[in-house]
Amino acid sequence: MNVINNIVQVVAPEHVHQVWPKVQAYIESSIATGVNDCTAEQFRALCAKGMVTLLVIVNEGNIIGSTIIEFSTTPNSRIAIVTALGGRGLMNEHTINQVADWCRANGATKFRAWALESQARLYKQKAGFTVSRYVVEKNL
Repeated sequence: MNVINNIVQVVAPEHVHQVWPKVQAYIESSIATGVNDCTAEQFRALCAKGMVTLLVIVNEGNIIGSTIIEFSTTPNSRIAIVTALGGRGLMNEHTINQVADWCRANGATKFRAWALESQARLYKQKAGFTVSRYVVEKNL
């Protein structure tokens, strides 16, 4: 698998239920490293309602991972937050930049991800984020 072939695609809310069986394991693996804020089925419902956005990463026609993005607004920023990320070959500048471009096109001025310390190191090393209280962030 060549990561340069990774293509990030947005899943429209009306197609979430069709795609979900192909991404559920990726979402569940991401949840397993989290703090149980949301179950996979709750994420599925949020995606289907358009409250968060499901993106899939495709390589040579196969879904190799997925991410869920949530937006938050503060007085000075619109923040795109990675609330789930799972799969193989995703943590690289090429793939993360595609997600960042989509976030920027949707008004984001910052890009964050909730991460464990070890995951935060990957965001920092592979995608140019900086560590901020174990939340990684990248200006867009």
